[in-house]
Amino acid sequence: MERAHLLHRLGYQFQDLSLLGQALRHESYAQESEEASQERLEFLGDSILGAVVADFLFRHYSELPEGRLAQMKAALVSTEQLAEKARGLDLGEFVELGRGQLHEGNRQRSNLLADTLEALIGAVYLEAGFARVQQLILELFEAELRAAGEWRKDFKSSLQEEAQRL
Repeated sequence: MERAHLLHRLGYQFQDLSLLGQALRHESYAQESEEASQERLEFLGDSILGAVVADFLFRHYSELPEGRLAQMKAALVSTEQLAEKARGLDLGEFVELGRGQLHEGNRQRSNLLADTLEALIGAVYLEAGFARVQQLILELFEAELRAAGEWRKDFKSSLQEEAQRL
């Protein structure tokens, strides 16, 4: 599959293809090739994603207390949520993996997919700035962000809160 397919699904066209390459380069591949891995971009992307999601929740769910907003944010930026988004982009097909990772069949591992999506977010931020990466995140997570207010707490949390109330 060509990277153009990924970029089309992502809704962003990189000008700096080396930045895209770095975002898609897992540490295992980087060690074998002596090229920069996605780790620093992942660090940056994780923070940006968290800020954009927190800002959206803060502005759109003004009636909710901080604790509930924190729960919603945690669910939205969880490894599993990010991995599902990455699977929808076929991101695993584009990640450059080292021989060991390839041999183990880790291309669809949730942590790897989530990390790569965060690295892509970091790369878009570096290339296009905050406003553009914010737009990309809001478009990418639109359905989940809108539905966030409808999410129910897990049963254990609900039971604990009710017990405390009583």
